[in-house]
Parts: sequence; structure tokens; C-alpha cells
Amino acid sequence: MKRFSAYFKLQLKRYLRAYPWVIAVTLILVLGVAATLGVVIKSNTSSESSEKIKIGVVGDYSDSYFKAGITALENLDTSRLSIDLVRCNSEDDAKEKLSDDTISAYVLVPEGFVESVLNGENKSLKYVMKESSSSIGAVLSAEAVKTVTNMITKTQTGITAAAQYCYDTNNTENMSDKNKEMNIMYINLVFSRSNTAQVENIGLKDGLNSASYYFCGIATLFLLLFGIAFCPLLAKKNLSFNRLLSSKGAGVTGMVLGEFLSFVLFSVATVLIVAVIVGVCGSFVNFEDIGIVNINIQSMLVLWLNVIPAVAAVCAMQYFLYEITSGIISGVLVQFVAAAGLGYISGCFYPDYFFPQAIRTVAFYLPSGAAFSSVRSALALGTPSIGTALCVAYAVVFVILALLIRRRKLSHI
Repeated sequence: MKRFSAYFKLQLKRYLRAYPWVIAVTLILVLGVAATLGVVIKSNTSSESSEKIKIGVVGDYSDSYFKAGITALENLDTSRLSIDLVRCNSEDDAKEKLSDDTISAYVLVPEGFVESVLNGENKSLKYVMKESSSSIGAVLSAEAVKTVTNMITKTQTGITAAAQYCYDTNNTENMSDKNKEMNIMYINLVFSRSNTAQVENIGLKDGLNSASYYFCGIATLFLLLFGIAFCPLLAKKNLSFNRLLSSKGAGVTGMVLGEFLSFVLFSVATVLIVAVIVGVCGSFVNFEDIGIVNINIQSMLVLWLNVIPAVAAVCAMQYFLYEITSGIISGVLVQFVAAAGLGYISGCFYPDYFFPQAIRTVAFYLPSGAAFSSVRSALALGTPSIGTALCVAYAVVFVILALLIRRRKLSHI
């Protein structure tokens, strides 16, 4: 125990001497991931707010009723928030725009469509899209056109039938006003259809919106990368000192635990410093403008406490990776490749629904996936999650693997 305590204190002194270097490299990493977060959130929010489905419309724009209907859709209907109607001069013009991806699809309104509607006839719209346009937006647009065609035709048929009934029963008093009233009721019904359902946004993961999700993703990526800052301390060029201690009776387990615990303690302290910096920035910068809520010193301290198991798991993985490499260059390269690969597959760069279900399942149980889940749960709920338990398990497993490798290295003198 005395040997372990002495070796542990020695490691703490080593880390303390090198800590200014660690802080400097960590701050560079923080600036890098912060810039990445800003770019990701900006591109994500801009695409969500400005990117609409462009649908071409081919029809007789000289018809005042048709032109009025298109104008109403463009200015009054709620579909204007998600769909841009692009006026096409002819079907050939629409096909050309469709081929060069100016529009996602086009609707061909047949000649005499308005008159057919007024007469209660069934003259369907034609919806054209590429065979490869299998996105949910294109599919929903196609279904919307079918629904609107059926709605208009059936409703107008009912209005026409009601008018005919009035004529057959000689109840034609104020017939024009009644017909106008029915049409106005129908138009109000169409324009107010968004009130028939309540839209609830449950977020991407754990109830987090896209901005908060990417904040957690970039935070996890930072954890995966910041082991690079400790490369002068962890990268082993030779084990002469360890062999000397081993020959004097020092246990390999004590050496590994002394190095790992020092690494974890200074890593937790480094994450605390970063959390405080982010919390202070949150007091002066309104992160809610970009969709990230509840960023202040108190919330960052709570987040820091809850992600300590994730920090320990990532440190154990990084310690293991340094143990299987030799030298600073190879250690840093392995750290970077592992962080980028694991971060990508675990959804730190993109939501994991971009990947097949099998990959998503595997990614969740990876060290990066467990850490990401722990960070998300900490920010969203302020409580541990299944990912937190996995992080603890990974920390133990990686330390044991590193211990076995160190023992094998020292046995080959």
C-alpha cells in the first residue's frame, strides 16, 4: 500500500508539472469543437427554417379562379410554411425543372379543372415525381395532392347536390346566398384543417431538440479527443522505470491504478474547468437563440457531476489505447482515429437514425455510445441512465485490459 501511495503521489506531481500544457491543448480543442458546434447548429437550423419542398404547378394561369386559388395557397394556407409552389409555364417546363432538381415534383392541373369542380365532376390532378424521390416529403406531397383532389371533388359534388335538391323542391329562395355560404364554410374548413391535430415535437433523443442534441454530441466528441492533451504523460517510449520498480517489488496493478487514477482526476478537473467556462459564457450569451436552453454555471456543474462516469470510461479507453501503442505520434493518431470513428457511428455528428437499425443497436453499446447517452441524459434529465452504468463497466474492463497488457510487457525484459 505504501508503494502504491508513493507511486500515486509521483504520478500526481508529473501531471501537475505538465498541467499547463494540458490546459493549453484543451482550450484549443474547446475552441475547435465550439466552432464545429456553431457550424453544425447553423447549418441544421437554417435548413430546417428555410428549406421547403418545392412543388411545380402547371395550369391555366389566365383563369382568374385558378390564379386566385394558387394565390390563396401561397399566402393564406398553412402549407406555405413547408411547401413552395413554383409556377411552370407548361408541362415541358415542369419536366425540365424536375430533371435539374429545381423542384421535387410537379402537379398538372388539367384544362377545365375549375369548371369541372363547379359542375361536381371528377377531373383528377396529375402528380409527377422522380422514381428516386422516395423521401418522406415527396411521398407526403403526393398523398396531399390525392387528398386535396378528392376533398375538392367530393365537397363540390355535395354543394352541387344540395343546390339541385333545392331546385327540385322549389326551395330556391336566396339560393345564391345559400350557395355562397356553403362555399365559404368549405373554404374555412380547408384553411383551418391544421387545427384538427396538435403537433408535438418530442426532440431527437431523450427529449432534446436538435441544437441541444448536437451540443451533447460535440461535448462527447470533446471527451473522446481531449486525451490527446495528455499524450506526453501517457505515451510510453520505454518501460525502464516500471521494470526497475517491478524488480524492487512494486506491483503492476499498483502502477497501472496509480497512473489511471491520476489521469482520471486531472481529466475530471479539466472537464470542470471547461464546464465553468461554458456556464460563464451562458450567463452572458443567450444560447436559447440557437436552441440550447438552460446553459448556466449551476446547470453545467450538475452536468459535470453526472458525466464523471462517462469521463472515467473515456479515460479508461484512452489509457488502454496509449498502452497498446508506442510513442507519442502513434498514440495521438490512434486517439484521433478512434475518436472520429466512434463519434461518427455513435451519432455525434448526425442523428443515429441515418444508420441502419443494426448499426444503431451496436453503436449504443460502444464506449462512445454509452458516453453519449450519459451526456444526453445528464443534460435532459439531470440523472444517470443506462449509458452511465455501461460507462462504469467499460472503465473497469479497459483498466483490466491495460493491466494485462502492461503485465505482459514487463514480463518480456
